[in-house]
Amino acid sequence: MRRTTDWAATVKQLLTKGITAVQIADACGTSRQIVYLWSDGRSTPTGDNAMSLVALCNRQNMVIQTKLQA
Repeated sequence: MRRTTDWAATVKQLLTKGITAVQIADACGTSRQIVYLWSDGRSTPTGDNAMSLVALCNRQNMVIQTKLQA
């Protein structure tokens, strides 16, 4: 078992904090549709998008969510 980033939970947490999908998309340089795919777990951010999402979480004093994966 290893611990991996739970991007869906992380994006959902941002949305719950009142940050809109458009704001997340702007911060990551993508579209709000992609943000919704991330929040549903149907896609995951990679590269610069992932780094931008981590930076946004840091600015919000938020802990990045993780999960155990086999």
